[in-house]
Formats: sequence, structure tokens, C-alpha cells
Amino acid sequence: MRFSWAIEIPLVLVACVTTEMAQEADQPDSGRMVRQADGQFARRAYAQALETYKLAAVAANANGEDESLVHAYSGAAHALIALGRVSESVPWLDGATGKASSDEPAAWSRFLLARGAYEHAVGKDAMATVTFAEMYSYCMDRQRYADAMRAAHMATLVTLAAPAERIDWGMRGIAAARSTGDQLWLAASWTSFAWLLEDEGRYAQSLKAFRSAREFHETAGDEHGLLVSDWSIAHSLRVAGHLPEARKQIEPTLAWAERRYSKSRTRNDAEWLGRCLLEYAEVALAQGNPKVALERFVSARSRLIEAGIAQAAPASLLELDGRIATASAALAAADPK
Repeated sequence: MRFSWAIEIPLVLVACVTTEMAQEADQPDSGRMVRQADGQFARRAYAQALETYKLAAVAANANGEDESLVHAYSGAAHALIALGRVSESVPWLDGATGKASSDEPAAWSRFLLARGAYEHAVGKDAMATVTFAEMYSYCMDRQRYADAMRAAHMATLVTLAAPAERIDWGMRGIAAARSTGDQLWLAASWTSFAWLLEDEGRYAQSLKAFRSAREFHETAGDEHGLLVSDWSIAHSLRVAGHLPEARKQIEPTLAWAERRYSKSRTRNDAEWLGRCLLEYAEVALAQGNPKVALERFVSARSRLIEAGIAQAAPASLLELDGRIATASAALAAADPK
């Protein structure tokens, strides 16, 4: 099972948004609301982000703050796209188009991101690729490296039929991160690149990329990032067929996730305990132990329900239920009594 709950999106970009908020704390109210919405968007709270972008747009419009208005319009459009309400995004994107200026780097890059996302959502991938290429060059020229990383990541999503182009865009994302020298951004870019390589069936290279990401998390002292990296490495080993190594990797990672969950019981800790249980189950099933696999799948389901999977990713919940059915059938076949 390739668990599809937005794992490929580097959540460390939340840290980038938080840094931007701290740097711009003296901006007008509309600007602060925009940054708040950006943080919500980065955390995948799209409905919440949409409402905050709308409030920011009202404030920016009332105060004649065009830069914040473009950012708010673009953010609202992008949030609607992420929610699957693509047609509703059009008036917001049109509003941003009428106000956007390349003389305002933050607003212009956010506008390009939303425009490219819309083009991708309506099946115009060739146009989207051009838009993200424009955004990447624009942001690199102006040292907006986090935005350049976002452009490169989005470009990998709209070039699915061209593996060489995807690899190239993944490397451009790493180049943008390297320009910053920031360890967390480097970890995020290598993580995205690792998932890309796995998609292309380059398992040995993907494992190496996950391990590189872990090194950057370790340098940055990012405990959560280390846990995610250890889970990713276990997943990569399993997908590549190295089952004993995958089990050796996931066992201490699962124990670590259980300790973190028992201390705080946050939704984030519940999610990652669920992911680790799920990965353990997949290894057990692949090694011919359906009883243990079924137990872990069921436990994973409970933790992921607690984390909000039913609302955030119902398709992934159905996928998990399918794996539970598979493990149940395998157990029944092994022990028909």
C-alpha cells in the first residue's frame, strides 16, 4: 500500500511560513492575516485557510493594500483548488490577475503559484509547466528560494508523463534549497526528491535520497523530522524488497512513535503512530504473517481516525480498509478453522 495522505508534500515548509511571519510581524493587519492563512494552507487546513484569506481580502480591499489583496485572492483561489472546488476559484484568480504586478515579488510569486495550480487542475499541464518555470526563474533571480522550491515541486506534479523532466525539476528544487543553506529546507527538498524517485521506480536512488534528508534533519536537530525520515527509510526498504532490513528499521521507529504518542496524544503524534503501525503491518504481511499484519492494520486505522483521516483523506481510509480485508483473507486462508 502506498499511503497517499499528502506525504509527498514537504511539511517542513510550515517552518518556512512561520519564519516569514516572524520577519513580517510589523506589516498591516491584512498582511498578518495572509501569513496566518499561509500557515494554515501549509498545514493542509484548506477550509480554514480559505476563510482567513477571505478576511484578509476584505481588510486589504478596505485599506487599499493591493499587494496583500493579490496574495489573499491568490491564496483563496489555491485553497478552493485544493478543496476540489475548482470552478469556484475562477473569480478569485481573476481578481488576482487584475491586480498582480511583477514589481511585487511576494504577491507575484503567490499569484503564479495559484495560476499554475489552476491550469493543472483543469488539465492544461503544458501551460502549468510554463507557469511554474516562470515562477522558478523569477524567484531564483530575486532570492525567494522557498517559493522557488514550491515552483519546482509543483512542476514535478505536472510533468508525470516525462520522467526526465520530473527528475530535472527535483534537482532544481534541491538547488533552490542549497542556495539558502537552511538544513530543514534541504531536508524537505531531498524528501520530495526521494518520493519522486520512488514514483519512477528508482528504489536504490530513492533510499539514498531519504537517507540524505535524514542527515539534514539530524543536523538541524529536528526530532519530528528524524522520526518521519526513519519511517520513510523503512518504507523505502520494503518497497525495494529488503524486508528483513525494513523490519529492523520500522521496529524501533514504531516504538519511538508510541512513546511520543503516549506523552502528548496530539493529532500529529496519532498520525505518525498510525503511519508506523501501517508500515509494520505491510512488512508483516509481505513476510507471510497475516495475523500480526491484521492486528497492526486495525491499530493503525484507529490512530489515523483519531488524526482525522476520514475528513482529510477519505480515499486513503478506503484504501486502508482494503488492506485490512486483504490481511483478513490471508489469515483465513492460512488458518481456515
